[in-house]
Amino acid sequence: MQIQKNMKKINRQKVTVHRYLFQQIHMSSVMLFILLLSELSTLSFTQSDLKCQRSWTQLGSRCFKIFTTETTWDNAEQNCVSMGGHLASVHNMQVYAFIQALVLNATKSNNPTWIGASDTVQEGVWVWTDGTAFDYTYWFTGQPDNSNRIEDCLSMNYLGAWNDAPCTILYPSACAKPAIPAKIKAEIQLEIISEKDLLESDTEELLQKIKQKLMDSGMPNNTTIHLKNIYKKPK
Repeated sequence: MQIQKNMKKINRQKVTVHRYLFQQIHMSSVMLFILLLSELSTLSFTQSDLKCQRSWTQLGSRCFKIFTTETTWDNAEQNCVSMGGHLASVHNMQVYAFIQALVLNATKSNNPTWIGASDTVQEGVWVWTDGTAFDYTYWFTGQPDNSNRIEDCLSMNYLGAWNDAPCTILYPSACAKPAIPAKIKAEIQLEIISEKDLLESDTEELLQKIKQKLMDSGMPNNTTIHLKNIYKKPK
C-alpha cells in the first residue's frame, strides 16, 4: 500500500508536506489509522486571522462600534450584551484614542460617551463590565469625585478625558466584543493504492479519527469534515 498525504491550507497558513512510502501491500486498516494519526500528531493549528462583522471596526482582537442613540449607561450596556459584547473597556492610550476617533466619526462631535466601567457595587472600586482588569485610567483632573453621591458610571470625552457621571444621563455609547476567527478552508488529500477496497465502515472510522486528531491539535470543534471518494481503475 502506498499512502501519500498532502495537507494544504488556504488563508495564508502553510503546513509542511510529509510523504511516506510503505511496502506492506496488505496492511490492515487499523495499521493505516495508526500510521496516519502518528503523522497528524506533528501538525499544529494556530488561530487564523480575526475579523469583525460589517459596521464594526477592528483593533487587535476586539471589534468596536459606536451607537449614536443617547441612552442611560444601563441600557447602553444591555444593548452591547445583546450583540455579544459589553460597553468598551480601555486598557491603554492607544485603545482610548481609537475609540475617540470612532466617536468623532460617528457623532461628528467629541461629546461625552458611555464606556464600560462603574463603581455601583462598591464606591471607589471601578470595574469593567467585560471582567477585564481595571488597569488603566485617564481621569480628568479632580475626577472621579462622585458629585452629590450619584456619579457611578464612566463616561469618556469629558474635556477629552474620563469622568464619573450619573448613570441615568443620556449619552451615546461605545461597545466592544471579541473578533471572530476568519473562516478557514483546509484540504487533506489521501491517496490509497491497494489490491482491495476499504470498507465504508473503515473510511468512516478513519474520518472520525482524523477529525479527533486535528481537534487535539487545535482545530475548532465546530469544524465540519467531508470525505470525497474518488476511485480509479488500475492501469
